[in-house]
Amino acid sequence: MKRIVLVTLGTLIALTLIVPRILEAMKSDEDLIRELVAEAIEAFEEGSVSGVVAPLAKDFRLAGRSMGRAEIRDLMLFLSREARDEGGFTLRVARIPGSDLVTIDGDRAGFELDLVLRRRERDGDAELWEFHLTLELGRGDEGWAIERATIETLSGRPRY
Repeated sequence: MKRIVLVTLGTLIALTLIVPRILEAMKSDEDLIRELVAEAIEAFEEGSVSGVVAPLAKDFRLAGRSMGRAEIRDLMLFLSREARDEGGFTLRVARIPGSDLVTIDGDRAGFELDLVLRRRERDGDAELWEFHLTLELGRGDEGWAIERATIETLSGRPRY
């Protein structure tokens, strides 16, 4: 009886450790890229500097703004202090439905989407900026990373 319980317990522990890895390995590149971007957006909304910087490649560049990974980190540090009130981080990013486009060619990928930056205020959200974001990604030993971003303003402008 003890043996059956131990074998069953061992099997459950092994499955708990192995199944998530198998499921992760079965995800498509498109799913992995969409997840990477969704996690970065979520990190931004939490005011998490490390969460925003994590998916950026070491040589990341923001086109037209001479900003790299270090400057994005500095900007997030600034925003994490300045865009806060008693309720937490005040900036929100919303995806515009139907604007996502993922293209994959081997170890290179592109991801385009339209976003709206909003600031939480007492009487509701104020729309600050609507923009089109184009990302260029590369796959390395640690998975997909954002290597370059281009931003095109559609309306409004950021205050920060």
